Order: sequence, then C-alpha cells, then structure tokens
Amino acid sequence: MSEKKILIIAGDFVEDYELMVPYQVLQIIHEYEVVVACPGKVIGDKIQTSVHDMNPNYGTMTEKLGHKFTITENFNTIINEEYDGLYLPGGRSPEYLQYNRKLINLIKYFMENNKPICSVCHGPLLLLRTKMMNGKKISAFDSIKNDVLLSGAVYCDDDVVVDGNLVTGKSYLSHVQLLKEFIQLIEE
Repeated sequence: MSEKKILIIAGDFVEDYELMVPYQVLQIIHEYEVVVACPGKVIGDKIQTSVHDMNPNYGTMTEKLGHKFTITENFNTIINEEYDGLYLPGGRSPEYLQYNRKLINLIKYFMENNKPICSVCHGPLLLLRTKMMNGKKISAFDSIKNDVLLSGAVYCDDDVVVDGNLVTGKSYLSHVQLLKEFIQLIEE
C-alpha cells in the first residue's frame, strides 16, 4: 500500500460519480489511503449523494437521489499535515459547505503549502471562498462561471485545467484526465 493519504471533503447531495469514482480509483489503482470527511459529521454518519444529468428538454440539470455514503473520517479531528492531496467534488454540497470557516482554512493550508488540490464541477466554489484564486486558471461547471470571474480567477472552458498545485474540471465526464493530472501532482 502507498504511503500517500488523500482527503475528500463531501456533504449531502454531493454528486455521486464525483465522490465514488475518485474514492475507488485512488484506492484501487494507486493504493492511496483515501478518507472522506464532512463538516458536522463523524465516522459512521451517512451523507446522501445525488446524480445529476443534463436533459435538453430542461433549462437546467436534473437531480435524482444517489446512495448513502458512509463518512470515514471525523472532520473536527483532521490534521492537515497528514494529507498529501485534497479532493473537492461537486454537486450541491459545495453550495453550503463554502460557508464553513474551518473548511476554508483547511483549503487555504493546502494552497499555502502547495499541496495538490483537485476539484470538479461545483467544487471550485470552495476554492473561490479562500480568496486565493486571483489570476488562477479554473475549469468548472458552466453555471458557476460568474462566481469564478467575480473572484478574480480566470474561467477556462477546457474539460480539465492544471494551474500549479490545482487541477480543476468541468464534470464527472472529465474524470480520466482529471484524475491522471491529480495523481501526477501527488506523485511529484
């Protein structure tokens, strides 16, 4: 087993694919220790995931219930220095997690220490709340483009963008390239 340890932050109505695929791939393929934490939850608590899809008949995405995911790490006892990478999935959870000051400080720690951060879809909302994204190139789901621009970051329409220690992507459809880039940063 690898000595690398990855932290995933997720909350209720996180995009199912954006949580499950990285959680499994990083453990199976690279044998990283991967833990999932959520502010306000402890080991054994569950979060509800959701599955989003685009339907040309609607002006926005559809949302269906995913499955219940069991939290594997206590958020309040996280020791930042123990982790080699941070993964921030999208879905609906970043909409409310972005107001958790302790979480934003955790993300700032990863930024300040140049540790790899990967974020996808609506996950970059959490990055923007650090106020450290000015001039950073970010890919994200189209609906948060204005948030990216208002933060001073540069919105990129590419599926995946790497800028220093940041890897960002549009959606779970970007997983292959997104995770390859994230893993490369972790292994450097």
